Amino acid sequence: MNKILLTGHNGFLGQYICQRARQKNIQIIGVSRTINPELQVTELQLDLSKDNFINQLNGHTFDGIVHLAANGNIQDCEENAAESQKINVQASRLLAETAMQREIPMVFTSSDQVFDGSKGSYSPSDKAQPLNQYGMQKLKAEEEIIQVYPAAVVCRMPLMIGSLGGYERALKEKLKLAKPQLLFTDEVRSVLEAKDAAKLIIEALDWDGGVYHLPGPVDLNRYELGLILATKYGLDLNLIQAGKQTDINLSVQRPKNATMVK
Repeated sequence: MNKILLTGHNGFLGQYICQRARQKNIQIIGVSRTINPELQVTELQLDLSKDNFINQLNGHTFDGIVHLAANGNIQDCEENAAESQKINVQASRLLAETAMQREIPMVFTSSDQVFDGSKGSYSPSDKAQPLNQYGMQKLKAEEEIIQVYPAAVVCRMPLMIGSLGGYERALKEKLKLAKPQLLFTDEVRSVLEAKDAAKLIIEALDWDGGVYHLPGPVDLNRYELGLILATKYGLDLNLIQAGKQTDINLSVQRPKNATMVK
């Protein structure tokens, strides 16, 4: 693998994949709405919610596709489902068609949110039953990608942590401002370091087509994870407050136990 088209390269996981690719001497063509010269990759500033983005890839050569880009804002997906579906489903299918036409490997990152969280320890063969629009759109994208291009690899991702962004950075910044954080004890996720996820996703370009789970080595509830991250940065543990989903009137349903096994 010499050159990868990487959508969402400027996002949380994308930055780790760019780092890993450099270590492996793999060239990246990054596709995002915004550019980041610090990543030191070839960048295409494209909007994947627009139908014509796929035509703008003509003339660019690459021998693999890693599709990370998505609208991952669960609230926004619920309120603007038609718009979020354009990037979460439509763009995913178009990229699968491109991979099929070029006969190159493709990896798509899905989510543990395709499960309803009623039992946990989900295997790839367990039935997916999403509770929210984001999960529904991720599942729909999985199905359309595999239908279009059975050789594609779907990686269902757990909650990821890492200092470059995402949940970890957001929690850190709030705690640094001395803002108390109510974290659920009844929401359990498999937790994976983003740097480890990046390594696996690049390796997945050589896997057989199908659906895979990439769980982390430990399952933690949000409260436990919050304490670990606060300790990591030497921040006030008293700001981490235990709560339950059942105590809060959540506007969007979220799975309680979305833990996964391979």
